[in-house]
Amino acid sequence: MRTMGDSQAMQHVEATYDRLRDNPRAVRLDIAIDGFSPLGLSRKSYSIWPMMLINYNIPPWLAIKKGHMMLSLIIPGPKNLATMDVYLEPLVEELKLLWDGVCAYDAVARCPHDDRWFTLHAICMWTIHDSPGLGFISGLVVSGTRGCPTCGDQLQAQYSTSLGSTYYLGHEKYLPLDHPLRIGCIVPIPRPMTMIDYCVLEDRIQTGEIP
Repeated sequence: MRTMGDSQAMQHVEATYDRLRDNPRAVRLDIAIDGFSPLGLSRKSYSIWPMMLINYNIPPWLAIKKGHMMLSLIIPGPKNLATMDVYLEPLVEELKLLWDGVCAYDAVARCPHDDRWFTLHAICMWTIHDSPGLGFISGLVVSGTRGCPTCGDQLQAQYSTSLGSTYYLGHEKYLPLDHPLRIGCIVPIPRPMTMIDYCVLEDRIQTGEIP
């Protein structure tokens, strides 16, 4: 995969939705979010969470340049977020509006004036974040004994009172069955199935993590 346009997700979207496949003006976006401390290594604790929109309709060497990234939200501190749903709601509403289509004017098209008006569609392809960002933007638990949303109940984790932290077991099950590091295993454990999006959502609703 050289660019995001070569990804399976992009190919699936192109094959599924006619409004995107047959419309070169349709916009493919992603959301990038990360928290940082603007005060650097200062003793004062203060965090800011900027949220950027990245347009994948332009070449990849331009998509992440400063002039082409859109700052959609700035979520201020002073402390880390418990939830960001209230901040995301206006952005989600605008993305839903763009998905349904809005009337737009193409100012650079070389065509008659009346043909420059068109219906603009946009889709949010994915989000870019680290593990804490995944927890904030999805509402899932990403630490402790349920620290891996895609593993679900198959995650082997225990809490150590002496260490004061959680440790994880069973890493060898992700190796091939004939891997040398599996030699000596009493019972070879096969690689667990990865939970996909709606399975993760259903599992977290049942456990009460998501109302």
